[in-house]
Amino acid sequence: MCMISHKYKFIFIHIPKTGGSSIRQSLSAIAPRQDRAALNRFGAHITATDMKKRVRPEVWDTYFKFAFVRNPYDRLVSLWYYVRRIRPRIRNPGNWIEAYMRKYPTITSLLANPSFSTTRLQWEYVYDEHENLQVDYVGRFERLALDWNYVLGRINIPQISLRYQKKSHHKQFRYYYNPQSIATVTELVEKDLRLFNYSFR
Repeated sequence: MCMISHKYKFIFIHIPKTGGSSIRQSLSAIAPRQDRAALNRFGAHITATDMKKRVRPEVWDTYFKFAFVRNPYDRLVSLWYYVRRIRPRIRNPGNWIEAYMRKYPTITSLLANPSFSTTRLQWEYVYDEHENLQVDYVGRFERLALDWNYVLGRINIPQISLRYQKKSHHKQFRYYYNPQSIATVTELVEKDLRLFNYSFR
């Protein structure tokens, strides 16, 4: 769920499977009562472009807007673990990825299915259709604690520890891939790799 705070003047764009649940939980814990309605006003996982349409121009222009991203290959593994928890019959990540890609052979067909809204590419949350960045800061899951402290400094909140939520425990993401699935996912997430400077290495 995206968040806005009028007391601390920030807008948080929550990209799924990037540590956003922990960030949202931590920010909600310190929000004053009068700010909580604003914090919970918006639906889950809307984009910066959509959020911009829902707030006043002076709010969008002056509030600190931020999001976090994650290596796309690692994010897909985390997504698979999440799906496995809600679909116990799915067991083999390699087979699941291949079956997933066969069922949804194009990005368009994949994103058109509401059951898999979590798989929307990360760039779509923070860039517009012309690849113009819509937020002030993009932190990284891989350095979550460091970038979290930077965000706190920008919104003038005392240092608080993250309340880790929905943490999945799995091996290093490269373990789950073979050459075929690497090629398939690389094509799928090309814009995430390019715009956020990620790779399989």
